[in-house]
Amino acid sequence: TPSQNEISEIDVNTKKVNSILKSENPKLKYAFPSWSPDGKEILFSSNTASLSDKFKNSFNGNDPFNIYLMKSDGSNVKRITSNVCELISYENNYYRN
Repeated sequence: TPSQNEISEIDVNTKKVNSILKSENPKLKYAFPSWSPDGKEILFSSNTASLSDKFKNSFNGNDPFNIYLMKSDGSNVKRITSNVCELISYENNYYRN
């Protein structure tokens, strides 16, 4: 079952859940995932300054939310903002140029 510390995709035909990005630390949250128009990237929010494996395990939940971009397979995660706010209450969306 997907949770707030996971970004998943669900195959509507088979109902199979594929975890794209997941943390075992319950204090680490992923929010508002949004696919790019070409389906190659996902934009999302997370309450951490770093998504390295070492940091995810010791994260205490006190960082502000930042916006991240990753490939649709969960690789190449990049933070694209710094200390955006303590709570993001809007959805991330891709806009065409």
